[in-house]
Amino acid sequence: MAEIVLARHDIAAIEAAIDDLDPSTHELLVSQRVLLGESDWEFAVTYIRQRIRSALELEMMARCLADKAVALNLCDRRGAEHFLRSKSWTHNFSVSQTTDEYFAALSSAHEGRLGRALDALILIAKDQMFGTLDEEYERLLNPR
Repeated sequence: MAEIVLARHDIAAIEAAIDDLDPSTHELLVSQRVLLGESDWEFAVTYIRQRIRSALELEMMARCLADKAVALNLCDRRGAEHFLRSKSWTHNFSVSQTTDEYFAALSSAHEGRLGRALDALILIAKDQMFGTLDEEYERLLNPR
């Protein structure tokens, strides 16, 4: 089985992005703190940090895979870009954990705000690391 190892500088970049978007103090989440008990708040913050880390690690691996596929002539750059835009690799392959279900229950109890904040923080973190929003903006301005 293949083993994937992230470089120290990649791990440091991921940690920096998570620290920068600190869910415990981020403006998208602060209003939710008063709605949750202390243990639920700590759970939510920990869960969100884990999900951001996972999303950034998966994005990093997917980008490496796409670059390698182009280098080996398995696909062209356009095919690699389509793969990255499709986001099919971001799914958890239908594996559901108790923590996922608990977070979903917490979020739905408060009109889905926690889930929407999590999605927004993941997009912000990805943009900080990979410039994904700039790429999307460029595609909108200059379609092929």
